[in-house]
Amino acid sequence: MAGFPSSTKEVEPRGADATERRGGGSGCSDNVSLVVGADHTVTEASEEFCHLIGRRRDEVVGHSPLDFTHPDDVEASRRLMDHSHRQPGKASVLEKRYTVPGGDIVTVRLTAMWHPASEAILAYVTDITEIATLRRRHNVLIESSADAILVIDRYWVVTDLNQAAREMVGPIGTNLWDLLAVRMHPEDLPASFKAIEHAYNSPGLHHPINFRAGVGNDIWFNYSATVNNLLADPAIRGIVINVRNVTAEVKQLAALRENERAMGRALIEISELSDPFTAGHQRHAAGIAQRIAARMSLDPQTIADVALAASLHDIGKAGLPTSILSKPGSLAPDELVLVRSHCEIGHRILTNGGMSVGVTEPVLHHHERIDGSGYPEGLAGDEVSLASQIVAVADAIDAASADRPYRLGLGAGAVVKDLKNKRSILYMPDVVDAALDVFGTFQPVTADANFFSPG
Repeated sequence: MAGFPSSTKEVEPRGADATERRGGGSGCSDNVSLVVGADHTVTEASEEFCHLIGRRRDEVVGHSPLDFTHPDDVEASRRLMDHSHRQPGKASVLEKRYTVPGGDIVTVRLTAMWHPASEAILAYVTDITEIATLRRRHNVLIESSADAILVIDRYWVVTDLNQAAREMVGPIGTNLWDLLAVRMHPEDLPASFKAIEHAYNSPGLHHPINFRAGVGNDIWFNYSATVNNLLADPAIRGIVINVRNVTAEVKQLAALRENERAMGRALIEISELSDPFTAGHQRHAAGIAQRIAARMSLDPQTIADVALAASLHDIGKAGLPTSILSKPGSLAPDELVLVRSHCEIGHRILTNGGMSVGVTEPVLHHHERIDGSGYPEGLAGDEVSLASQIVAVADAIDAASADRPYRLGLGAGAVVKDLKNKRSILYMPDVVDAALDVFGTFQPVTADANFFSPG
């Protein structure tokens, strides 16, 4: 018949391996065809189509295509044939499944059009079984995820979501902006909305957004959301948001942080008893470090870590002879090596006590300098962390301004001059600038002050 490809190849007998019948499942670009008459029976079928569904030509021709259509797709296939009759010359497309003897199923993309001259439907079929199988597998994985995964359009309207997201935000069509305005903790709204708005203007994956949300005013859950701008992807055309409930992790971390602070307070008290001078210096340095970090607008947890590290930065001196620590004049080479070991000793004490890297690292590196002249590792430039530099500057300020057993402290003018001279040479410019901005506001911090608590 007109428009139908002829074939002289033998049809493979029914029952052959399904993968072989479909050419290994990679035939997504090979079109096969059949013709369906006005009575909805097949009047002609190509060898490729018979091969695809594992049937001989005489098992296809004269039968309704619904006979070998998957039961769940019968109604949609019937509607397609009816629609083709009503709109001659206009192609209709349907993704559907055919059953194959032996229990296999093939998924196809069927393009059908009523051909008036032939008084029949011409159908072209593309095998997309492999693609459909991968898609179903991905859908199962997504639907099984405990994370809420959803897609929103340019107007914050949910266009797709998995089961976990349905339980969290509701059905497709929900406006996420309106929902978050009600459910999100008021303190977290501005930053979260700003982060999502930024994601709209910048394609790709963005930093996680951490926020609190709940159903009331007293019970809040912690969440972490990753945002991926795929508006330009024709398969997605939206912002993909993956939301994970991290309440348990947040509570566990809070408990660890509280244990860390408790240990810090205990070590400070021990230091007070064994070496009041060093303990006082550490308290003052902690207050200075806290104010520098705050001036630099660091996050609350980092400020707390820096303050705690500064309050313990000389804890490694606890076992050193007082005669060496208070010795006037220059130290002998072996004495200098011993004094410099306090960084590593302090780091080892705190690490063995289970303290976080945010605290132990500045204790180890508070004598490192950006020109590489420091110790114990001779780090230089960006190798010296910001936290370590803040503790270093705070240490230097208090050490220079405080009276020592072997000398009087420098005046404020001399301390400021010293900082300016060492700016960009020993210390990071931003840290020195912040220290100079808050210079004069430093006050001694009492031993029981909870200055290393975030918030």
